[in-house]
Amino acid sequence: MKPRKKQFVTVVCALLLSAVSAVAQSDGSKSHIVERVIHSKNFEGNKIGVSADRKLVVYLPAGYDGASKRYPVLYFFPSPIDGYRTLFDKSGAQVLFDRAIARGTIRSFIIVSVDMTTPLGASWFVNSPVTGNWEDLVVQELVPYVDASFRTIPTRDARGLVENIWGLMEPSASA
Repeated sequence: MKPRKKQFVTVVCALLLSAVSAVAQSDGSKSHIVERVIHSKNFEGNKIGVSADRKLVVYLPAGYDGASKRYPVLYFFPSPIDGYRTLFDKSGAQVLFDRAIARGTIRSFIIVSVDMTTPLGASWFVNSPVTGNWEDLVVQELVPYVDASFRTIPTRDARGLVENIWGLMEPSASA
């Protein structure tokens, strides 16, 4: 891994870990989760019937609706045993992110969690002639969709990718 990429991945992981460990009191934040479905041309005609309709959830921080500010984006790919909603439904990430942002531990951001499963289990996020072109989905369809649909900072320096391949976002006892 290139040193700059490794440094970026380290920073992104540190941000997520600091959000998970934040214990500041919530201020009734108005963040919200948006559910969407995008249709992927990269899955049309795959050999095992992976649906071309991919579900995703998007965390929008407090203040998103009332301003014109643009935000950096984290693309979160869940572990092979978790669903795309687990980060919010079981791990309490929305509350944790809200607390960390309100406390000033981290800055406001958008996070996108997308369904990357196949009938055979995990996609492992790579292009496949059998299950579909997952990398192409992210690069050619997901990122442009998110940039067009939400107020992102549409540059590579304002994007991060987090793969939770080992299920590291366990529910917190303090959540």
